[in-house]
Amino acid sequence: MSPANSKKPLIPYIRQSQKKEQTISIDEQKRAITKWAEGAGVKLAPAVVEQGVSGSKSWRDRELGAAVAACENGEASGIIVAFQDRLSRENGLATAEVWEALERAGARLVCACEGLDTATGDHEMLFSIKAAIAREQWKRHRTNWTSAKHSAWERGVYVSSAPAGYGKDEDGKLIPDRNGHCKAVVTAFECYADGGSYGAAAKVLTDAGVATSHGRTTWTPTAARTVLANDVYLGVHGCTCGCGQEKQGHPAIIERALWLRAQRKKGTVKKASKGDGEGQMLGGLLKCASCGYGMSCDSSTKGGRVYRYWRCKANPACTAPALISDAKVAPYIVAAVLEHVGTVTGEDGPDEARISELRAGVTKADADLVALDAMLASDEVDAITFATASAAARRQRDALAVELAELEQDAVATKWYIPGPNDRDYIEDGEHTTRAVFERMPVPVQRQALSLVLARATVAPGRAECHERVEIEWTA
Repeated sequence: MSPANSKKPLIPYIRQSQKKEQTISIDEQKRAITKWAEGAGVKLAPAVVEQGVSGSKSWRDRELGAAVAACENGEASGIIVAFQDRLSRENGLATAEVWEALERAGARLVCACEGLDTATGDHEMLFSIKAAIAREQWKRHRTNWTSAKHSAWERGVYVSSAPAGYGKDEDGKLIPDRNGHCKAVVTAFECYADGGSYGAAAKVLTDAGVATSHGRTTWTPTAARTVLANDVYLGVHGCTCGCGQEKQGHPAIIERALWLRAQRKKGTVKKASKGDGEGQMLGGLLKCASCGYGMSCDSSTKGGRVYRYWRCKANPACTAPALISDAKVAPYIVAAVLEHVGTVTGEDGPDEARISELRAGVTKADADLVALDAMLASDEVDAITFATASAAARRQRDALAVELAELEQDAVATKWYIPGPNDRDYIEDGEHTTRAVFERMPVPVQRQALSLVLARATVAPGRAECHERVEIEWTA
């Protein structure tokens, strides 16, 4: 790479954290940069403008990285900003990297409103001091904004655009949309839960004139999918500050049975973690003792071996994030749970005959709706007619699905019991201990079985053994 050419223009870099921000507008930054350049007789390249981009985001992932690369390639002599904090509000290491990258390229840095121009001397110390101040300002703003969002949540205020089917009252709380669009959202859920595609659900919302959170009335399958996975329609109000707290905060417009059917269809229920399935057994059960946030399972490879560990990473403000090896905590949790459950001989297994009957009924209901679904997809009937015609079948299917879900839940629970000779899990001459039964379960069933008796396991930071760091809270 050739160093920046001093005869080349400076690249104006302009950034605004929020598009509606008025305190430091795009035009204000442009005027300051243009005024300085005219006074100094310096040419300017086309401005690089970023809106809605936080200064805490890595400078390499922003357009700033491309501007620095242009200086390294000799396409520009340097970068000019109105204020230094437009460059970065990252930590000290990232700030030093920005300075080093510009210095290595022989690039000039100008902060038009603050009197910093590296062409007039070495300003690295001043740059570092201003960067530290900008970082502290950003951290204070983030803390204040986080507190404001949590306070609003406590008051029942919904801190975001109202989801489709909802509006807001004068206090900022969610209420069912006065235009009746909540009924169309219910119809979209029914359409999808009864075998329709995301596209069919999107057509229901489009035909009914439901507005998206951005004000558009044409729905894409992806947008409809987001609606169908949102538990806000059950009345769940989640805090957006990052604390993870939830409460029933507004009227529900979807019945839980219908919502569960929509989540169960096509495997859309969210999994505890991604990857090959390893480490999922404790998903959603481990909490960080320092901040109360859920812990995530990560992995690293060393010497050809994969090491899995749980760590607190959901809360950036956590002062002492917990970290623990999966190879240590998983056996400890399982042993504690098995001891808590004990050994109980099973007497009554799940009603397999009724489960089979219900599954057949649900399958038949699906088959009855196939013809209508095909008519909807081919535009032979409109979405509302489709919903009305299939109402009876949907009600019947709802009743079957709810009963089936309850029996299937009971079936998982009974797996904790040691099967007797008349139980479905009994194996002639096999090992019938609680541990043996648990180890035969698939990982998702193990996780569900654990959650029946384990409310949470709180992990404290440090290097002590599991019995000193892990505190278990039982469901009963």
